[in-house]
Formats: sequence, structure tokens, C-alpha cells
Amino acid sequence: MSRTRSTTWWLSATAMISAGLLVTGCLNNDPESVNDDEDSGAADAAPVGANSEPGEEVVIGFSGPAAGHGWMGAITQAAQEQGEEFEDVDLRVSEGSDDVNIQISQIEQFINDDVDAIVVLPFDGAALTEVAVDAMEAGIPVVNVDREFSSEFAARTTILGDNYGMGVSAGEYICERMEGDSDAVIAEIA
Repeated sequence: MSRTRSTTWWLSATAMISAGLLVTGCLNNDPESVNDDEDSGAADAAPVGANSEPGEEVVIGFSGPAAGHGWMGAITQAAQEQGEEFEDVDLRVSEGSDDVNIQISQIEQFINDDVDAIVVLPFDGAALTEVAVDAMEAGIPVVNVDREFSSEFAARTTILGDNYGMGVSAGEYICERMEGDSDAVIAEIA
């Protein structure tokens, strides 16, 4: 697997694991698995896997840009597959759009629908900050993936890729391919 494909795979896996943690963290509603006794040891903790047991239905809104390339499509597809894994998760995936006003209206609809959580991969983090803050103020946790909001109050958590590390990996890959050719010309298409 090439470094670029490996990096893309790791980013996708990280986003999906995070979405999975959000989903499973919302699932277990069994009061017996919650330990309120401060003097108890780890032996009283819920058994591994107990959080995957069905509980009350959780509604999660997912909004991302249009799937203009494989990584974006993979994020959306993996989120849908993860949502289908759990019978008590209602994952509502909005139509991907590269129009920031449409994405804002989708998040506003999630707020109006009073979903339990919103996962958003903003087309434009700064432009979506205000509506994300509105969701947080409405008591709906927001998970931000990949593109930062301009306020720390816009999301409960933010999952970012390591852009610097990906640049270093890409540079190392190119240098390996050039095999010391100091006259090589490298072009980047943004």
C-alpha cells in the first residue's frame, strides 16, 4: 500500500472510529452498568462490549460536503455502514453539498428535528461556526471532522488530520521515487 493510500486509509479509519465511538457512547442505557460507587474497583465495571447492547434510540445527524473525491465518499459511506450496525441508531445523512448555505440549512434542520448529536465535516469551517454554536447551545453535541470552526464553543470535539505529517510523508515518497535526481521537477496540482 503506498504512503498516500495508507494515509488516506488511516484518516478514514480515524474518522469512522470516532463516529463509532460517538454512536456506541450514546447507546448503553442500562443503569446497572453505570457504577456510582466511588469505592468500587474495576471488577464492578461493565463487561467489555456491553455498550454495544441496544438501548434507547439515538438520532445522529451527519452533514458533509459533496463526495467530490474518494476520501469524502468513503467517510460518508463508512458513516452509513456504521450507523446500520446498530438497531437503536437512526443516522440521518444529509445530501452532500459544496454550497455552504445548503449545509447551514441542513444543520438547522437537524437542530429543528432535535437530533441527539450532529457529526459535521464542514465545507467551510468558519462559515459553519455560527450554526454549530447554535446546535451546541440547543444542547446538541457537535462532532467536527477535518475542518476547524472559528470558535472552540462550536463543537464538543474536533477530529483533525495531520496535514503536516501527510506533507512530510508525501515529500519522503517523492524523494524516494526520484532516487537522488537533483534535476527533478515536481509539480503540484491543487
